Formats: sequence, C-alpha cells, structure tokens
Amino acid sequence: MIFFKKLRNRILFYFIFIVLFSVLSIGSVAIVQFRFIALNQEMDGFRSLGREVHFNVENVVNTAFNIINLISHDDDFNIKNNDTFHDSFLKKYSDIYNVFEDILFFDSEGRVISAVNYQYSGNWKYMDVFQNAMNGHVSMSNVHFLTNPLRPIVSFVGPVYENDSFAGAIGIQLNTAEISAISNHVKFGNTGFSFVVDENYKIVAHPNSSMILTKLDDTMISDIVSGKSYITFYLNGVEYFGTYYNQNYDIHYHQNSYLNWTVVVAQEKNEVFSSMIQVSFRILLIVILLLVIVFVFVYLLARRIVKPITDINTYTASVATGNFSKKLVVKTGDELEDLAVSFNNMIDEIKQTRQKLEDYNKHLEDKVEKRTRELMRRNTELEKFGKLTIDRELRMIELKKELKKRKS
Repeated sequence: MIFFKKLRNRILFYFIFIVLFSVLSIGSVAIVQFRFIALNQEMDGFRSLGREVHFNVENVVNTAFNIINLISHDDDFNIKNNDTFHDSFLKKYSDIYNVFEDILFFDSEGRVISAVNYQYSGNWKYMDVFQNAMNGHVSMSNVHFLTNPLRPIVSFVGPVYENDSFAGAIGIQLNTAEISAISNHVKFGNTGFSFVVDENYKIVAHPNSSMILTKLDDTMISDIVSGKSYITFYLNGVEYFGTYYNQNYDIHYHQNSYLNWTVVVAQEKNEVFSSMIQVSFRILLIVILLLVIVFVFVYLLARRIVKPITDINTYTASVATGNFSKKLVVKTGDELEDLAVSFNNMIDEIKQTRQKLEDYNKHLEDKVEKRTRELMRRNTELEKFGKLTIDRELRMIELKKELKKRKS
C-alpha cells in the first residue's frame, strides 16, 4: 500500500493503533466498572429506602400486637362488664392509636360483642387468627376485604384470659391504606416508587389501589425467593428495574419480628440507567478527546522524526547535483542532529578534496602548457638548426662542384 510506504504514516499508524487499543481497553473497563459500581450504589440506595419502609410498616404492625397485649393485661378491662363499658374502653385505645380501622372484642365463641367503629355480625371462631388466639398466640391475618364500604384490611387477634382460662379475644383491624401511606411516601426521580407484598407475595400496599391483593408474577417471586440482587418487572407495558428488602435479606434483622413482608423499590429502567448512560457518554467523550490529543501529539512527533530525514534526503539530492553551497541544518538535539553534523563534515571534506583536485588539475594544466611551449620553442630552434645545417651542406656541395670545375 502506498500509504505505508511513507515513514510518517507508518509511525502514525503504529502509535495510533497501540494508543487506540490501550485507551479503548481502559475506557471499556472504566465504563463497565463504573456501571457496576453505580448500579450497586443505586440498588443500595433503593434497598435503604425499602429498609426504611419495612421498618415503619413493622412499627405499625408491632403497635397492633402491643395494643392487644396492653388491653389483655389491662386491670381495668373486665370481660363481665356490659357492652357500653367495652365500647368506651376500646375507644380509649382507638383514640390513642388512631391509625387503626377498628378495635374489637370477641367472646370465647368468636362472636363480636363490642367494636369501636362498626357493627359486626358473624362468627370468627373458625378463622385461623381466632384459632391461634384460643391456643394462646397473638397472630395476624392475610389482607382481606371488608364491605360497606369496601376496604382492604389486616386483622390482628390475641387472647384474653380470666382466671387463667381463655375467655375471649381482642382484635385490631388495620386498613392497608395506612401501609400504602407509608410506602407511597417513597418517591424519587420521576418514576421511582415502592410497594409492599405479604408472605404469600400478594400486594398489600401500592400507589395504584387496584393492584391490592394482586399476586406477583412467578419470575419476580422466583427472583425474591432465590435472593437475587436485582429484579425487573413490567407495569402498564413499561419495564421497571429495582430491588427489594425483607427480613431474610438482612442478616442483622431481629428474628422476633412478626412481619414477614417484602418491600419492593423500583424505578423505570430507562431512568435508572439514564445517569449511567450520561456518565458513560462523558467517559466516551473523554476517550475521544484523548485520542484526538494523542493523534495530534503523534502527528507532531512523527513530523519531528520524519522532517529531519526528509531534509537530509533533499540535501543529498542537492549535493548529488554538485551543489555544495548550503549547509544541512537539523536542530533536534538527538542522533539525527549528530547525523546531520557528520554529514556536513563529510561534505566539507568532499569540498576540500574536490578543491584540491581542481587546484591540482589547474597546476597540471599550467605545467603541460609550459612544457608544450618549451617543446615548441625547442622544436623551432631545431627546425632553424636543421635548416642552417641543410643550407650549409648545400653550400658545401656547391663549393665542391665549383672546385671540381676549376681543377678540370
């Protein structure tokens, strides 16, 4: 390829490839690590909110159990008193703890004989909570609906004794709207909310009241039971992402709690990851900026390396034509500058040698010319001498001929 024939392009390519690989690797690891840490911190925040809701709901539940214990052990409470006394006695506790729907008194057969707010008919004898009371236990029912008006409640029932014998029971009914008020208080971001589910994974409190007593889907139940850190679910076609909190999740949770409910805290998935995406985008911009800076740096470095070599190449081409008038100037402070100095020294020696040759040739020409003139002069003299000699010989011959004539 023509591109790789030039040294500068090869330097740029190799440097950029190495730096690009390094920066992208580091950037990718940084983004993955950031998303992991940010997600854990986000879920820790969600879980803290869930812990707070669970704690407040548990306080309400524990208050119901405590009231039952207080009433059943109150010396002023006498089972044999008339209904008017029972009503006023129960109303005293209802006024003190005004978060409850109703407080009731049952006889030993499970019939409601006194209530603060409503008149009840029917028999509670065969309900699980009343059976537990007959066995000496304070217990709590699942969420169920009461009519007139329709409302979801949780019932708490505990035993009352007379002369160490079971004589009846105290019941407290808690409208789940009180629990919803606690969970609905949790709002964060644009879509964050919390809701509460009971031990059967039915919704007890939810911002949307129509969801009350709706059971969670099997996937969510499986995730909670298996102890998965994150859960996802769909609500009205929108995907939510969140976590949960219950007494099984927290190893420091006190084991004597009556409440085995779970608080789910969630937010739209897009909103949960939007901040992470923004930060990831910023990291990507930083990576791109670093690449631009590295490209400029490598380009300048390659130019610094290649330019002296190009200058040397240009200078050698000029010297090849016989131009020795210029000096090669390379100011890099490295081996290339030393090479240029050596090259200039070599050119100076070549110039001196050439000058000596020129001087020698010129001197030789002068000598040849001088010798030529000398030879020409001597040749002329020889010619003159030869001519004189020939003339002399000719005269001698003529004289000899003339002498012979005279003798004859």
